[in-house]
Amino acid sequence: MRKSIGFAAVLFSTAASLHAQFIESIDVRITNVDVVVTDAKGNRVTGLTKNDFELLEDGKPQPISNFYEVRANGASAPATVADAATSTEPAPEPPVEIRKRRVVFFIDNYSIHPFRRNEVFKAIDKQLDELVREGDEAMIATWCRGLQINQPFTSDRVLLRAAMNKVARDGATANSLASQKQLVKDKINFMLTAQSMGRGRGGPQVSPDALASVVRAFADEVSLNAKLLIEAVNTTLTAMSGLEGKKAMVFAGAHLPDKPGADIFQWMRTIPAMGNTNLIAESGHRSLTLDINKLARNANANGVTMYMIDTADPEGGSSESNELPDSVEGFTEFTNTAQAFQTIAKITGGVALTSSRNFDLAVRTVANDLASYYSLGYHTTGDSGSHRIVVRPKNHDYQVRSRSSYVAKSAEQQIEDRVVSNIFNAIPSPELAIQLATAKPVRVGSTYKIPITVTIPPGLTLLPQGDDVEGGFTVYIAVGDTHGAMSQVSKHVQPIRITSASATEMMKKPLVYTSEVMVRPGELTMSVAVVDQVTNSAGFARTKVVAR
Repeated sequence: MRKSIGFAAVLFSTAASLHAQFIESIDVRITNVDVVVTDAKGNRVTGLTKNDFELLEDGKPQPISNFYEVRANGASAPATVADAATSTEPAPEPPVEIRKRRVVFFIDNYSIHPFRRNEVFKAIDKQLDELVREGDEAMIATWCRGLQINQPFTSDRVLLRAAMNKVARDGATANSLASQKQLVKDKINFMLTAQSMGRGRGGPQVSPDALASVVRAFADEVSLNAKLLIEAVNTTLTAMSGLEGKKAMVFAGAHLPDKPGADIFQWMRTIPAMGNTNLIAESGHRSLTLDINKLARNANANGVTMYMIDTADPEGGSSESNELPDSVEGFTEFTNTAQAFQTIAKITGGVALTSSRNFDLAVRTVANDLASYYSLGYHTTGDSGSHRIVVRPKNHDYQVRSRSSYVAKSAEQQIEDRVVSNIFNAIPSPELAIQLATAKPVRVGSTYKIPITVTIPPGLTLLPQGDDVEGGFTVYIAVGDTHGAMSQVSKHVQPIRITSASATEMMKKPLVYTSEVMVRPGELTMSVAVVDQVTNSAGFARTKVVAR
């Protein structure tokens, strides 16, 4: 389903024979789980220590090795020294990059009513100074049958407010999804009216199957749209994957059904011409339960907590329709999406606002969660795959919210994540200050060939191997556009084995890597990473490209 930019890279300027990597390492890391703790009245609980929690991975208790608390005043409380359960000495505050917050405001512009979208924006605007403090970053993204990055990550609140104002002015001016649904109802009613008028003249009869085929086509369209929306959210989550710090997505929309079409199938039951035809069971055939759960697990894999704001009217009905809403149909439509929102929020440790128009409360909850939480870390060997996490307070009067899983990623997967993130948000390169340059795109049929040059500063690590030295570097390349279309990450391994004498000369000047990248037309961002195969030091660069 992913819309792909697509490319192939060739032509390496550094000549070397293929040689296996020779550095072996054990992947031991700290997995961090952020936890929000409240009492029976919903008030934040502060001042706890790591001894107040139990943490289980895949059902097995894990010792908490790292612990700190972030309080609402923006400062971190003293943390327990890692691996010293009995020590009371304060540990240094966590690095700034860990406490840095990155927030994405994602608006489903296809399903949301413009008035309620703008009400969500007003709620965000009120809390923006708390949501995006000094050093934090936020991004504005919208979806209307296509992903649009309206404002890439920035710490400039003026730019963020300007982006929201522009979406409010230029965004969808009608509830597109509700309009499509109303057109389907109008078509059904027209078919029934035409049948009634022609009955006495021997006109054709409309069969239940003919009526059902109309709503089936609509349900298929709803299902496809929902899958494309989920894909767009997953793309945005992937863009956040390689970023450090505390990450959250605020999603506002009115329609992400667990069972697409269930509401209009329910409406069809009110039509006498349908007889005993039962379409309700068909909605199960289009179930998105697995897709929704995968989305939540993807958020966990990328360390993103999701806050879901349901902007639908709990009573059902559309502002564009003159008919009174059917109570059962409206209930089915509302609960269909509310259930999906609750599932996503629960799995990722966030909150879902449903059955309410108090958008101020929803956004304030996000601000409070970002400002007041505990971070629990434990050692893991990084076994591949998804792992279940459970955090319990030892005081049973307390309530805990946290993500319910994590995915152990290899070093290579982490680099690929950072290459994708670099498309949307420049990643600093203190280890390898590489440079990326592109030449003029050359049209090849319906695509463009872009020559690229990556300059690697002197200093790659080479190890003795007999009379020679060896090492190498790996180049990762990805391309994306402002609509969220992305290529796969391309990997090119460049081993180096040369004589010791040659290495002395090589170390005096930069290495140059050349390649050609095939892309589709458009305004693109190209992201490149170079990794030293011996030390795993990495450098990142990106550039804008116009292929047309």
